[in-house]
Amino acid sequence: MVKPECIIATNTSSIPITLLATSVEKQRRPRFIGAHFFAPAFIMTLEDIDTACQLGLGHPIGPFALMDMADLSMALDVGNLLLENYGERFRFGTALRQRIAAGHLGRKTEQGWHTYDK
Repeated sequence: MVKPECIIATNTSSIPITLLATSVEKQRRPRFIGAHFFAPAFIMTLEDIDTACQLGLGHPIGPFALMDMADLSMALDVGNLLLENYGERFRFGTALRQRIAAGHLGRKTEQGWHTYDK
């Protein structure tokens, strides 16, 4: 448990903050916030984003490395479910579909968002 005055923050991009806030007592909900950290995409590399999530947010793995580990086609399936349930703001761009079409599915094909050695 955390102290009542604690601010609870999440960086989720797939679960609505209001839904997460329902998991705490009603009087604590005003202290439940969403936080999103980024630098302009044209400046950051995928490695930068993965590293920022690990070092800055304490995640064990970055989002692109995680998609590579799981399989890019699975990431697209999850994205499509989010799109169906929450609308256009969850539509993936073309880059993910292009990688999948090229057979770059992640670690199992040694190429996804990142390139891997055998």
